[in-house]
Parts: sequence; C-alpha cells; structure tokens
Amino acid sequence: MSKTEELLTGGNTTEKYGVEPRKKLLVQILNTTVYIATIVVNYANGVKNGNKQGAIVDQRDITFQPEKWAFSIWGPIFIGLGLFTIW
Repeated sequence: MSKTEELLTGGNTTEKYGVEPRKKLLVQILNTTVYIATIVVNYANGVKNGNKQGAIVDQRDITFQPEKWAFSIWGPIFIGLGLFTIW
C-alpha cells in the first residue's frame, strides 16, 4: 500500500497506532455530535438575543470595547472545527 493510499484509507489503525476501528468510529461520531451541538447552541443564542455581537457591543457603555470586526475571528474558528471534524 502506498503512503497516499494509507493516508486516504487510514491504513491499519490498530497495528500502527494501537487504535481499534470501533474506537476510531466512536471518536468520529463524538466529534461530529459536539460540532453540531456547538453550531446549534451558538445559533440559538444569536436567535434568542436577536442581536449580533457587534450590536451587543454597541449596547454596553464600557471604556474598552473591541471593534465589531474583531468578532469575525469566529468564522475561521468554526470553519477550522468543521475541517477537523471531517478529517
């Protein structure tokens, strides 16, 4: 088996890494479940508040407030989490 095929198929995980296929599947299912729960909870929080983070920042009278664009970091974070879940 070539290195590429081994990487794509996962190879023999029990032999190589000491991970049984059932445990690997369980971890994949848990990763997917937690990722979906994260998206749902964050979406529900936004719907419940009826505001986006930038609007919430504007409502508070605080000396130090991040700019609205600072909250855009969450886009790449959720994309990264999704890619990790798929991988």
